[in-house]
Amino acid sequence: MLHNWQLIAAVLWLTIAVLIFFRDFLLSQEALDRLFGRNGNMGFWVGLFLFVFNIARWYQARSVRLQRERSVRLPLQPNPDAAVGYEYNPELDFHKSDDTPKA
Repeated sequence: MLHNWQLIAAVLWLTIAVLIFFRDFLLSQEALDRLFGRNGNMGFWVGLFLFVFNIARWYQARSVRLQRERSVRLPLQPNPDAAVGYEYNPELDFHKSDDTPKA
């Protein structure tokens, strides 16, 4: 729940923007007359901007969190970035017994 507060704020701002945009249909004429200033277009655009801003912040935080979760590998799991296989080098083979005596 803590990670999704930007999403909750975005839904709140979208709700406010939609209510401001459709206030002529939602409120009676008496209530509209009591409102200070009838031009709500600016309030709608501010609410819409804050909605988009919070969605962008939520998506960015989610992307970073998912990337951090994916970058951790379990123990004894091969590194996917490493080359597949290896080239055999007899100088580095310490398990092979050498039967030839050295002088």
